[in-house]
Amino acid sequence: RVLMRALLRRLDRIIVHGNPAVATARSLGVDESRIDQESLPSPWPAGSDGPSRSTKRTPGPTRFLFFGTIRKYKGLDFLLSALADVPEVTLTVAGEFWDDKQPYLDQIQALGLESRVTLRPGYVAEEDFGTVFGSHDVLVLPYRSGTGSIVRELAFQHGLPVIATDVGAIAE
Repeated sequence: RVLMRALLRRLDRIIVHGNPAVATARSLGVDESRIDQESLPSPWPAGSDGPSRSTKRTPGPTRFLFFGTIRKYKGLDFLLSALADVPEVTLTVAGEFWDDKQPYLDQIQALGLESRVTLRPGYVAEEDFGTVFGSHDVLVLPYRSGTGSIVRELAFQHGLPVIATDVGAIAE
């Protein structure tokens, strides 16, 4: 807290993701006049990266997407546990594993989800965003903690609804 206060005092303006970050900045002594709460525009122009999501519902189970880097705080393990209780849902995990992948593989096997979970490990290129988002019904952000996520904006840009935990500014 001492180091953050010292750092924040040196800045002219502070841009934050949402209300929780505004409260944190205030608690660190930042005057409200120096805090900007902005929804920054997506760096990806709409429609520039592939097909948009079809509004036509395809037959079969609801297709969930977990997208982006896979890290403990993003709650993939929570999502896998919940998926075991909802039989009419499949899940694609698309992104780079920053944590050890094996505990997730073990959990998938222990829960009997091998036929319902598809792993697409590794970096997802921007030109593939339209295809990845367009082939799913819902993006899920089951975060344990965090301030915000550009993934939410990407999903909205592709017409994909989002299920998110009320963490940081993600649910805003």
